[in-house]
Amino acid sequence: MRVCTRCNLRYQDETERCFVDGAPLDEVKDTRLGTVVGGRYLIESVLGAGGMATVYRARHQLMDRMLAVKILHDNFADDAKLKERLSREAKSTASIAHPNIVEIYDFGSTDDGVPYLVMELLEGDPLGSLLDRRSLTIAEVVDLGMQIARGLARAHDLGVVHRDIKPENIFVCHSDDGHAVVKLVDFGIAVASTDQRLTATGQLIGSPEFMSPERLLHGEAPPSSDLYSLGCVLYRMVTGRLPFVSNNLAGYLIAHIEETPVDPRERRPECPEALASLILSLLAKSPGDRPVDAHDVVAQLARLASSDVARVRKVSTLVRRGTGFDETTGLEGWAERVQAFDEMLLMAWPNGDAPLLLEERLAELRAGVGRLMALRKQAVETNAAFATREEELQWDRERLGKAVHGVAEELSLARSAERASLAGAPVKGAESGVTEAYGDVQSAFLDPTAKPSRETLEAIERLRDEYAHWLSAHHPGGAADLEFQLEALREQLRRREEAVTRQRERVLARLEENGHERQQLLERLVTLGTELYGRLRPLPILEDLFARLDQTG
Repeated sequence: MRVCTRCNLRYQDETERCFVDGAPLDEVKDTRLGTVVGGRYLIESVLGAGGMATVYRARHQLMDRMLAVKILHDNFADDAKLKERLSREAKSTASIAHPNIVEIYDFGSTDDGVPYLVMELLEGDPLGSLLDRRSLTIAEVVDLGMQIARGLARAHDLGVVHRDIKPENIFVCHSDDGHAVVKLVDFGIAVASTDQRLTATGQLIGSPEFMSPERLLHGEAPPSSDLYSLGCVLYRMVTGRLPFVSNNLAGYLIAHIEETPVDPRERRPECPEALASLILSLLAKSPGDRPVDAHDVVAQLARLASSDVARVRKVSTLVRRGTGFDETTGLEGWAERVQAFDEMLLMAWPNGDAPLLLEERLAELRAGVGRLMALRKQAVETNAAFATREEELQWDRERLGKAVHGVAEELSLARSAERASLAGAPVKGAESGVTEAYGDVQSAFLDPTAKPSRETLEAIERLRDEYAHWLSAHHPGGAADLEFQLEALREQLRRREEAVTRQRERVLARLEENGHERQQLLERLVTLGTELYGRLRPLPILEDLFARLDQTG
């Protein structure tokens, strides 16, 4: 099969140049290239391939926007569990809506029944590739670690556990100002509180180098399991090595369950004590000895970060456009070809006695181009209305996500306070402690010309701790109340997602049907155009005209 290097039209014969734009054709082995998925995603090139799926660079034909499309390998097309995993990845990831988690736009099945997933196109590198190239500074470790923890915090707040946190699933992109931005990807084996188990008893899916003891022993995946995996990732980021190394699963199982990791400072002396302590607490064998949640991890890393690093950033907003050849350009090319064929028939048969077959083929070509233009207009209008609704849904997700975040941070403080109380930690007078800490923070900000300093950040952190003690003293059941509020917000988001799902499916079905008709028409136009070209090309009277057309494309 050959594909046009400019417009991605597919040719099954030995044609060397594209009929529409004259560009050379490339021989390709991947039959997905040049196809249209979901009626609107044109597959252009391979970004990467794994054991179960290939990720392609694709262009949204109705928006000329570049995307990434993940398609399962053909031999997994009949695997119901893998299909469900991809569907779950789409649903769980799309609902999270956080700057540190990859955006999912769409999912479905190809014409031959293979599931696919459409997501934002990320420009950058997996953290694993970055670590293979160079060592990270401590400031970079703190920065990237905070962002990973923020993404996990949002996922956990919404009841989603990733279950496969590792450097390969942490993508490092950049913001508009060039700052590194983390994106968590591949929620394919994530579990939500409402999901049923998809794996058989005793079956482990994930990466044993980063698995928590409870995952290895019992297959359990609470949020604290992700925190353990984060500890493994941070350990490698600081030291360049994994906390435990083995050649087989049994070795990792024993190490994660029984062995104590070497203190990161022994392998990298400049590692701050606070960072080393956090990493070792994340790697605690018992979940109860790890930080109470991902918000706690963010707070601890924030103490080591500058105010600029602690700021939340988003991936660059630069529009990722295509190659300059979109479907509109292609339609213009078809219209020009119809006009050229009209001129050819008139030149070769000036008396209007062209062969009936050629007249019929040209009439069908003209009608097909007209229909293609009408379908394109209809699809663009439908997609624009759909995009507007999706933006509204995204705004709702972000709004509810912020509400969830606020309650979850309060819950984190309450959990920390309850744990401190159970451990018998001394609690100073609640009222006086908060008042004193608040006064310190207020004093730190009295001078409007003062710049953020370590003292300022420490004062804010003291206020946070004292507020936790105040919560514990005044709301002994505070954690339970906040957990109730959090679940109520989760349920509100779930109902919102369910309400739009059916409407979304209807709109996408119309777009897909429209896209299939456009694709079939396009294939017919290629056949008609190639036939007309082949019949007219040998005529001597048209030689100069064809030479000019071939030269200009």
